[in-house]
Amino acid sequence: MKLRSAIFIIFISGLLLSTQNIVVSLVGAVCSDRETKALLNFKQDLVDSSDFLSDWVGKDCCKWNGVALNGFFNKLNGSVPESFGRLSKLNFLRLAFNDLEGIISEAHFANMTSLDELEVHSLVFQLKPDWIPPFQLQVANLQACHLGPQFPKWLQTQKNISIPEWFWSMATQFSFLNISYNHIHGQVPDLLFPDDPSGGLVYLNSNCFFGKLPRISPGVGELDLSDNSFNGSISALLYNPLGKMNTRILDLSGNQLSGEIPDCWSDWWNLESISLARNYLTGEIPASISTLRSLHLRNNSLSGELPSTLFKCRELRVIDISENEFTGNIPKWIGEYLILLILRLRFNKFYGGIPPQLCHQNSVQILDLAHNNLSGAIPRCFNNFTAMTTLQKDGDSISYSIYLSGYKEIASLVTKGREFEYSNTLTLLTIMDLSDNSLSGDIPEELTNLIGLRSLNLSRNYLTGRIPNKLSGSIPQSIVNLTFLSHLNLSYNNLSGLIPFIGNERLCGAPLNDCNVGNIEEKQAQGGNETEDYKEEWFEMKWFYISLALGFVMGSWGFCGVLIANRSWRLAYFKFIDVVTIKLCNCCSSSKPR
Repeated sequence: MKLRSAIFIIFISGLLLSTQNIVVSLVGAVCSDRETKALLNFKQDLVDSSDFLSDWVGKDCCKWNGVALNGFFNKLNGSVPESFGRLSKLNFLRLAFNDLEGIISEAHFANMTSLDELEVHSLVFQLKPDWIPPFQLQVANLQACHLGPQFPKWLQTQKNISIPEWFWSMATQFSFLNISYNHIHGQVPDLLFPDDPSGGLVYLNSNCFFGKLPRISPGVGELDLSDNSFNGSISALLYNPLGKMNTRILDLSGNQLSGEIPDCWSDWWNLESISLARNYLTGEIPASISTLRSLHLRNNSLSGELPSTLFKCRELRVIDISENEFTGNIPKWIGEYLILLILRLRFNKFYGGIPPQLCHQNSVQILDLAHNNLSGAIPRCFNNFTAMTTLQKDGDSISYSIYLSGYKEIASLVTKGREFEYSNTLTLLTIMDLSDNSLSGDIPEELTNLIGLRSLNLSRNYLTGRIPNKLSGSIPQSIVNLTFLSHLNLSYNNLSGLIPFIGNERLCGAPLNDCNVGNIEEKQAQGGNETEDYKEEWFEMKWFYISLALGFVMGSWGFCGVLIANRSWRLAYFKFIDVVTIKLCNCCSSSKPR
């Protein structure tokens, strides 16, 4: 089929074939024989009754003039030849708004390593599922093309694609939009979706969108803009809503948002899950946040105390405010009014004791209070955490979405010294981390009832005892027998016993020095408290060093005193020193070569 009445825009490193006039524009390009043949093959498929391409002769295609026809919609028809794949210096390929037809395969793009912009309409793409294009597009306009049946994976390899404006206009007609986990750039306009009884679902997460947050219509039920580069204040989204918001899920985590969280959540009455984690937010948690089931504010610069209004969120199951600057006591109402699955307060400035009311959280599976200034004893009522007393065998994700594969609860947890994110297996985890505080007292025997614990970290604490500010004594034998634990950290205390942990010099057992259990028990029975033995040993060593110093002083003064008191001994001593010195000098001088 011949191509008639052509409109064609093409760049070959500076060669422009324009739709305006016949133009020659050459910027240092060198046209190869292969590229010349590719364009000549294309010319052969054209019906050029007006000789617009009469200058396309010779071997150097970079000297050819471009062709332009008056008008834009000239109905170019036919198929695109595979010879286009030889154009290695092609930057722009625009064949849109014509009547082209046929199939586009890998051969059409075989050597297009310089392609930046692709605009084709109404063509069928037949590409292998694992095909990786040789180019990185800046613009892709594939309107009315057949790309399916599944979203093409090769588009996911394009890191610089911008979405055209017409896409957003079309997208507002959808009730479900998911373009997450791509490399799409650009700004997002206001998302004005039609009213839908179930609420529109919008997932733009894990891309490269930037600029201020878009406003959304009340019909958006789930909005995930996480892991992009949105900046500015959250107020751009929250203030001046377009009505009473029906949004249930709002995830803005992993962006560059700054400023305070505005106290204007009253219009967002239906929220179940809020995630503002991993931003640059400051200030306090506003009192108007309510009706929540999940609250994520991790890794910001938030401060102040937890607002007491949160106890009104009786359905609240997850609180993660770790890595901030919150202060004050851990509120008692957390244990009195809420039923939590996850409570993470690590890396803050909470102080005081652990409130015994926290023991009412019999459903909690993840309790992380590490890296604070907590003091006092570990509550013995921790054995009330019934969710930790049984092994969790049925793992499932926690989801608040009406979409089967939609938004799921994610928790970032530290275990075995490393940080991991869990989602699909979150309900299998049972973790307690009280490390890096100033807790005192013994390790409660009641903790040994928590046989479902996967990880227990009590390291870097200070228990009062005979050795000030250090955890001392033996590890309870019941702790030794907690074989169900995958991670137990009691390091950097002064524990003794059979389990080896760094920072406890008196521990023994493989891989440290061997220790005889019978001797240890006999020593403890006969010698009493190990701390008393240690103090006695230090007392003896102290007197040894004092006696050594006194002996040196007395001996030196005794020798010198005799020389001072007896003149004849003094003269004999110095005469002896002179004789020895002269003999040594003579020996040294006689040994020199002459």
